[in-house]
Amino acid sequence: VTSDRSISTSANESVSAQVKQHNIEGTIVISAYATHKNVDLISPFRIDPEKAVSAWNQTFPEEEIDLDIKGVFEAALNTTNYKDKKKKTLSLLSGCSKGSSFVGFVHVIKTETDDISQSAESAAK
Repeated sequence: VTSDRSISTSANESVSAQVKQHNIEGTIVISAYATHKNVDLISPFRIDPEKAVSAWNQTFPEEEIDLDIKGVFEAALNTTNYKDKKKKTLSLLSGCSKGSSFVGFVHVIKTETDDISQSAESAAK
């Protein structure tokens, strides 16, 4: 997975390298992004309660939940007022979509011609 930041950093480094090596007049940047039609879904989405509590305890050891029935039941009915502190959550992945991207450069290289040498060659012919 490539982030937008790493793509822009890579593009910047690429253009900088070309500017150092060539006398570039300008650059055209071509970019394209596409999402793909098929999405992978985890279906059916079944969660093992003991594994979920274990994951919670690994993630938040300071707020560990007891694995017995009473501990899980109390955690499920937790009515703590979260106005004073941020509510902690355990995010679960239920699917993913895929995409492709392309970044291309067209560099316009500055070239100079010497009109005097061309005129001299024309006169000699």
